[in-house]
Amino acid sequence: MRNSVSAHRAPFRAQVDQHLTQGAWETWSHAIEDAFVKTVTAEPGAANSTLGGRGRPHFKCWTDSKPPPIIVDGRTPSSLNKETRRFLKQSRRLLAWADRVAAPPKRRSAANSLNILNMALFSAQSLIDNAGSAPFEAELLEFLNNDWAGKSTMVLLTTLRRFQSLYFSEFKYGSKILKSEVRESRANSVTDDTHNKLAWKKVRGKFSPPLLFVARDQVGPDLQPIGSISTDPGEIDSIVTRIWTKIYAGNVSATSVLMHMVSFFSEFLCYAFCRTSFHLEPFSGADLFEACVHGPKTAGGMDGWSPDDWALLPLEAFEEVAYLLRAIEDGAPWPTGILHGRAVFLAKTDTPSLDPLKYRVLLVLPLCYRKWAAVRLSNLAPWIAQWRCDELYAGMPGVGAEDAWYETALCTEHRKVKGVTTTGGAVEISKCFDQIQRVIFFWFMLMSGMPAKVVMAYFRFHDHVKV
Repeated sequence: MRNSVSAHRAPFRAQVDQHLTQGAWETWSHAIEDAFVKTVTAEPGAANSTLGGRGRPHFKCWTDSKPPPIIVDGRTPSSLNKETRRFLKQSRRLLAWADRVAAPPKRRSAANSLNILNMALFSAQSLIDNAGSAPFEAELLEFLNNDWAGKSTMVLLTTLRRFQSLYFSEFKYGSKILKSEVRESRANSVTDDTHNKLAWKKVRGKFSPPLLFVARDQVGPDLQPIGSISTDPGEIDSIVTRIWTKIYAGNVSATSVLMHMVSFFSEFLCYAFCRTSFHLEPFSGADLFEACVHGPKTAGGMDGWSPDDWALLPLEAFEEVAYLLRAIEDGAPWPTGILHGRAVFLAKTDTPSLDPLKYRVLLVLPLCYRKWAAVRLSNLAPWIAQWRCDELYAGMPGVGAEDAWYETALCTEHRKVKGVTTTGGAVEISKCFDQIQRVIFFWFMLMSGMPAKVVMAYFRFHDHVKV
């Protein structure tokens, strides 16, 4: 790994110095990939064919979308097909009948005997009514239509269990849950993995599917009515973009943003935290190394890099990334391969919703940007301590919503014991943080003393990132 990084250091830094950040980013990515390939002893050229491609966004088109499951009586129908479910039900009927035959009641009475006979007749009729065209079912029908009641207990029990086993075998085959076959398939997949694709997939991490269905907010391309379900990826993207753009635009029109900002500052500037610019040391490769090795192993970005990848890298590799990030803070553009994000929609309700606003949108950004932000947030801890106050429970380490409600509960309980009346209020602003005016936020960050090079790098990324 160190040899590969050293071999690419000169061309990498030359590209960074010329602000050719995308070329530099791809050079670094290829150097790390080559080292990975040599480590897993893959075949020559595998880095460019089956195991490579990091440094550029990877797009995946979802064309197999389907409408949400239909809820019947509060339950979702099984994903098994109808014939497979029939095999399972027939197997359970035979198993219940066999259990009754094998364990008769201890006290035999006329009422008990009549009840057992009625249950057996009901089971036999249910099996006949639900019989299908499987080869062994003709034999079962012949057995049930003849004098099965006159058979001995041992013969009846053996026959029931034999057919139960046949039904359950058909169910296992149809539902593809034969454990022996699964184990054999996994073993063969490892044996046949000549390019170490499985190991590479494990390092790369999992991929979350996008939003697969929404209700139309306007007439569809084929004159589908408003409220009908769309599963077309392109149309879904248009619908979600159209609806969420109104939220992100906030409650101030584009033509009056400047006037609104002037009015806002004239009224609230006296309450704002204002300081001179906080001194920040140049971005350090050692800090990046600590953040990647000891940081959380979350989802990877669209450029192919994941936290599991970077946790394996030596310090020398992070020194080169730090060289790139220092140039970006000094004004170089972000690599275009990093300027992509993936929106993941988390449902706020127990059942899938057709309303895009009923989902919480999480933006999965590339790993390089996330680690840069994490390191700089840690570096800014002394600056954050300057405006920290007891009334804030967010935006700083060590506090959160749990601290807020727990302290509130303690105060309320203490006042209740003392006989003091407590009055409280709560205000909820719908989509509050999604409506923040970025231009006001930009000037607030600068006036509060946040280093300009961090502010500018942050806004340059978000002004050009594509979701």
